[in-house]
Formats: sequence, structure tokens, C-alpha cells
Amino acid sequence: MDALLTRQGSALWELWTTGRLPASEPALEAGGALASAEAIAFVRGERDRAEGDARRALALLHGFLVGEHLSRAAATSPGPRTPAVSWDGGAVAPARVPSLLASEPDAARRAALERAWADAARRRAKLDAPRLEAMAAAARALGHSSLVALAAELRGDEPEALVVLAEAVIATTDVAYRALLDALARLELGVRLAEVRGGDVPRLLRAGDDPRAFPAARAAADVEQTLAALGLGLSGREGVVVDAEARPGKDPRALALPVKVPDGVRLALTPASGAAEVRAALHEAGAAAFYAHVTSPVLEFRRLGTATTEAWATLFEDLAGDPAWLADRTGRSESHLAPLVRALAARRLHEARTLAARVLVEVARERDPARAAAAAQATLRWAYARPVDADEVDLFLAERD
Repeated sequence: MDALLTRQGSALWELWTTGRLPASEPALEAGGALASAEAIAFVRGERDRAEGDARRALALLHGFLVGEHLSRAAATSPGPRTPAVSWDGGAVAPARVPSLLASEPDAARRAALERAWADAARRRAKLDAPRLEAMAAAARALGHSSLVALAAELRGDEPEALVVLAEAVIATTDVAYRALLDALARLELGVRLAEVRGGDVPRLLRAGDDPRAFPAARAAADVEQTLAALGLGLSGREGVVVDAEARPGKDPRALALPVKVPDGVRLALTPASGAAEVRAALHEAGAAAFYAHVTSPVLEFRRLGTATTEAWATLFEDLAGDPAWLADRTGRSESHLAPLVRALAARRLHEARTLAARVLVEVARERDPARAAAAAQATLRWAYARPVDADEVDLFLAERD
């Protein structure tokens, strides 16, 4: 298991930092035996008989093996290439659409771009159906009634309890979200929250993002100095590789990879300006700092599960909205930084409510597929505190948890 994870990490690192697809390695294919239905049943049985830390470790192992199993099942019916978005007489990758919406000042053009994006999402959803059915069939073969039932087991609670939790997230953040988003909409777009539509949201949440406050030349240093001030510096730490160079073929996105833990951690950064890029760099640096300081001898606790890693990553990412950190890093006054702080708070609330809505929509879709769109629209209207049209609903439904 440890060797398989190391080889997977090494292969991804090579692809990410060079753009070259590594040669096929038999050892990676050998991982299929680990993810067999028999192995999963065995680990699940051992988990159910164990207690304490042993049970926690086996639960992490079981979750990882199930994920590998479903990935292999999906590969038997691979999804087609993601349909491009037709825009301005050309083809745009769907991943680029949010940034285009954020930079588009004209509301009518934002609405047209969202419509084109939704059209591409609807085509993708139809083409992707065989792959999703292959995953659902694999889940049933493992003894689960559905993917939702399997997800509930992996998350450690029943769907009903997850629904209660998701509803509580939306209810308890409702007043703060409405007030903050309405103020932001009036300030940045000149409209009330009730007039905001899905295509406006990326621009709304980009408010205050001044690239001059975060020059590319300083990005890596800001991240390293922040970690070092907390005694968590990565530079010079044995077994940690930080690749902060820009070069052809390298993926510009930040990435932390636990090739080995804790003495084979790798962090890829590329110099880029802007608050979004700094947030991404801090996020991945936080994950790398976690992996580099793990001391547990238990493989599952060192390498499996994402909750703790993501908690560290999100904690560091949120520094990009902390007034004291921003003042120290940018040298700007409180009045200049207020829009950035406000936008990050809005983004954090929006993300939390979106994730809660995702749980509610997936459970509703499982219970009554024919009413999935209607249930999603009602849920999103509540979560976003504004009208939600069919294009936004279809974009939401096209993404599966």
C-alpha cells in the first residue's frame, strides 16, 4: 500500500512539474488487487470488529480502497472529453469560465456566458451517464443500495443526519450571509442581492482582488515566511522539495503531494500575482506543512483521509483574508484592505452553504430522481438567498458528489 501510494505520487509529480506523462508502471496496475471486492470485504469486516484507533485506521483504509475500486469501475466506461463552451466565436474550456465571468464587466454578457456554460454542462451530463452508472453498479456489488448509501457509510453517518447537519449550516449562517452578500452586491455590482444571478457570483466574490497587492515575485516568499514564523518552514527541511520555478510544461496551479510522509513531501508553486493565486499557494502550503510534520507510525494516519489535511490547508488559505496578515504582507492600510477581507468572508460563507446544498441535493436526487431539478432549485434559492434560474440549476446538477 505504501509503495503504491509513493509510485502514484511520484508519477503525478512528474506530470505536474514537467508536463510529461510517466511511462506505465506495472506496480501501479498491481494496485488492483488491493482494491478488489474481496479485499474491501475483508478490511470492512476487520474494521467492524476493531475498536479505538485500530477501528479509525481501518475505516480510513476501507474508504481509500472503496475509492480506488470505484475509480477502476468508472475507467471501464470512461467519460468522454468535456464539451467545450462556445463563446465569442470560439471554444473555451469549462474550467476557464469562472475567471472569464469574474473579469466580465457587462451583466448581459455574463448571463450569455453562463447560458453557454450550462449548455455544455447539459451535454456533458448526458455523455457522462454511463460512467456514473458503472460507479453505482460497483457500489451495489459491494453491498450498498446506492452511491448515497455508500457515501453515508464512508462519512460515518446516515443520510438523514447529514441532511440535518447541512440544513443547520444554511440556517445558522443565513442572517450573516444575506447581509454580507447584499452589501457586497450593492457595492460591487450596484444591485441588490435579489437581483444577482449565478453568472454574477464569480465577479462578486472577486471583489477587492488587486493583483498589485500580491506581486508574483513575492508570492513564494510570502508563503515560506508565513510558515517559518510559525516554526513550520519547509525550505531546507529534510525530505521536502519545493519547486517554485516557472517553466514550460509545468502546471501553473499550486499542488502539495505526499509522495512519502513525512520525508518525501513535495510542493509545487508557480510565481503569479493576485489574491486568488496567494490563497491557492497558502492552501497547498498548509497541506504540505501538515504532511511534513506528521509523526504517527500508523500508515493510515500518515497517508489516508483528507479531513485533517484539508483543515490545515483551509486554515492557511484563510490568512489571505486576515487583516493583520494582509497588512504585514502588503503594507496597505486597513481601508485599502477592507474590500479583500469582506470578499473572503463572503467567499467562505458562500462555499460552506454551497457544500451544504450539495449534500441536500444529492440526497434528494437519490430519493426522487424525477424531481431532482425542482428540489435543487428550491435548495439553491434557500442557500443563496436569491432567485436561481434553470441554467444555474443544471450547472449545479452536472457536478456530482
